[in-house]
Amino acid sequence: MSETTSPAPEAGPRAAATTAESSAPDTADLVAAAAAAAADLLATDIVVIDVGDVLAVTDHFVIASGSNVRQVKRIAEEIRTGVKDAGGSAPVRTEGLGEGNWVLLDYGPFVVHVFHERTRQFYDLDGLWSDMDRRVWDPATEELRAG
Repeated sequence: MSETTSPAPEAGPRAAATTAESSAPDTADLVAAAAAAAADLLATDIVVIDVGDVLAVTDHFVIASGSNVRQVKRIAEEIRTGVKDAGGSAPVRTEGLGEGNWVLLDYGPFVVHVFHERTRQFYDLDGLWSDMDRRVWDPATEELRAG
């Protein structure tokens, strides 16, 4: 007698892993890894904004700043490495790495924005999404906390 079971439903199009990949890290761990990697290269104003209730394409924005183009590029590269080391995959899309004013790393369930400080002020994603839940990187504890 064979028993058939249905796989558990996925969390939607933004699901980081299928049930067959249940050993993969969850999105919260990968988001924390991205924030920690940014902090390792002295990124400033690291924040995670939860946008999943209003956006269908992603659940979280990770936003960080660098003081110059070279630092922005290095932060983005370090985030790619940090997410991979945490068990994540490469981003499905990367934009802006050549210019280094605003680098976008799209991981599906979360999108990382690494800005040059002036560019971040100009586009003001923090203000645009100010009504959403957010967590900020606490350098003292090296963790995300409610913010």
